[in-house]
Amino acid sequence: MVGPLSIFDSGNFAKIPFMKIAFVVTSFPTLAGTPIMKQITKLIDRGHEVDIYGDRPGALSKLHPDVERYRLLNQTHCPSMPRHLSLRLLKGVGLFLAHVWKNPAALLQSLNFFKYGELAASMVLLYSALPLLRGKAYDIIHCQFGPNGLKGLFLRENGLLQGKWLTTFRGYDLTSYPRRRGNDVYRRLFQECPFFTANSSFLAAKAVKMGCPSDKITVLHTGVNMARFAYRERRLKPGESVRVLTVGSLVEVKGIEYGIRAIAQVSQKYPKIQYRIAGGGPLMTSLRDLTRELGVSERVELLGGQTEDEIIEHYADAHVFLFPGVVSRRGDEEGMAGACVEAQATGLPVVATRVGGIPEAVLDGQSGFLVEPKDVSALADRLIYLIEHPECRSRMGRAGREHVERHYDLDKLIDRLIGIYGQLIEGVPPDDNRPGH
Repeated sequence: MVGPLSIFDSGNFAKIPFMKIAFVVTSFPTLAGTPIMKQITKLIDRGHEVDIYGDRPGALSKLHPDVERYRLLNQTHCPSMPRHLSLRLLKGVGLFLAHVWKNPAALLQSLNFFKYGELAASMVLLYSALPLLRGKAYDIIHCQFGPNGLKGLFLRENGLLQGKWLTTFRGYDLTSYPRRRGNDVYRRLFQECPFFTANSSFLAAKAVKMGCPSDKITVLHTGVNMARFAYRERRLKPGESVRVLTVGSLVEVKGIEYGIRAIAQVSQKYPKIQYRIAGGGPLMTSLRDLTRELGVSERVELLGGQTEDEIIEHYADAHVFLFPGVVSRRGDEEGMAGACVEAQATGLPVVATRVGGIPEAVLDGQSGFLVEPKDVSALADRLIYLIEHPECRSRMGRAGREHVERHYDLDKLIDRLIGIYGQLIEGVPPDDNRPGH
């Protein structure tokens, strides 16, 4: 374990020679280069050891290169928890009977829905406990997303994980999740967990409103590897088609329907416009049907799920980035809009909406334009303006890169994260623990 530390600034903590860190997640790995994976690989680069604990394996058919490069599967412990509840319960009964002798107290508590609520009733806690029945100690336990903070609370209370801990909020966990589970869903977590981070001021403010002490939370943005997402000056050649790009899952909160409708309006004036949408999801069929209905199926390309390398190529090939996010019917909002940050890092001007954490990521009038959600005409108008004003595209592209360098540089943010870890280990409240820092 890490020994005593006496200097509390992140620059010194960034030089800590070794920490054992446990990441508590939902599933791992995923296809794209997720913010969580970026934190893990950067921590490994700094000489720290990271283990990953989840409920179920992630996408194993097409692995992100970093999964293989860092041999992350060797450090990943995710039992195969069925998604369908009836299958999960049936399999869970068998697992309980097979393993209860190893740690009867913890496994019995994993089913205590009076204390742990829906996570116990749905057997999520039982599956989470299985890799840790003999208990394991770490310097830091980092729970990613609020529901996994609740899992971390159970794991620590029952001796399955030992170590100083924190929880990171990233989006749905502070928007739709409390609407479904109740605004007091994190009451015990706010009391017991010593520290929290949120990836935007928007989310940090929501946490405080729900009862998180303001001195226990700080904003720690999702970082961008500035070397991988290289800046590129965009120039439109005579006769060249304008290429608009959206990166995001095909789910309601991304508002892609309204992006397609805006492109249909723009195409009436600029029929050669091209719109690429990089991402897969449940709305693929309905969005494809919409392109046919609007007569823009030749202008709109739904690319499906993409690797990080493929997404970087799409950024480099685009002229404008479009992110038409909305508040979903479930109450989901964009917590931080990481794709907008990546796009700006590469020099793309952005047209986006005033939803959730997007106004923090995109500087309205400087690195892009913000309009009201679902306002198709406003989206189209801003796209047309950027098509017709190449000098504005260039100016906004440079401003976006500078904004990301200043606030979203991954290496600097990892320094801050390691500083927070070090202060938690020492038992000293992190010194930048206030929303908006």
